[in-house]
Amino acid sequence: MSCCDGSESAVTAWAPNRLDLMPANATVQRLRPRASSNLCDFIVRLRGGLAPELGARILDIFGQSPSFEPSRVGNDEVSTAIRSSEQLNIPKEAMLVGTGPARGTSRLLANAMHDWMGEYVSRTNHAVELERFSAPNLLRYRPGSFFCQHTDAMQRTERTVSAVALLPSSFTGGEFRFFDDEPFPLEQGDVVLFPSNFLFPHSVDEVLSGVRYSVVSWMT
Repeated sequence: MSCCDGSESAVTAWAPNRLDLMPANATVQRLRPRASSNLCDFIVRLRGGLAPELGARILDIFGQSPSFEPSRVGNDEVSTAIRSSEQLNIPKEAMLVGTGPARGTSRLLANAMHDWMGEYVSRTNHAVELERFSAPNLLRYRPGSFFCQHTDAMQRTERTVSAVALLPSSFTGGEFRFFDDEPFPLEQGDVVLFPSNFLFPHSVDEVLSGVRYSVVSWMT
């Protein structure tokens, strides 16, 4: 299966049946749109979904924070054989810094994630309804860092859709992949959203040079 072109798949327009020829006492059943059977239709790339100014602010405020810690895997353990990046919980860091640029930047990021959520629902023809998102994490991949193929579903945490935004940073390697496929084309500022379930395994290749930063969150 190849979804590596990153194209925005066309969404079939849907509308309820016309009502002008129906009896006045007729009962109308509002049907939901029929979901696609192509897995790639549920991978949505938002080109420039993260504004350059916001990405720069996130890195300026949080990128060199001393509060980064080793990223964890599904059992909440550190396993550098599976995942060797570092992570920072942005709201927690904002509270540590206080009421200033950190909190303002966190609020702007929350607004952006709300927009991503609406875009995903719209572009997948309302196949899923989303209401909230988790606290975002800032991920840092130094040279040698990677994340083996995995899925985002967890028994103790409800996750429906995953969101990954690539921040403006200089690096080589670190390609994002679905299904052991060719690298999925992500440019700085792009956002990719996809179901968190077992049908969407993905990975991050080893970073060869520079530092790769991304923001991740999960939506339900």
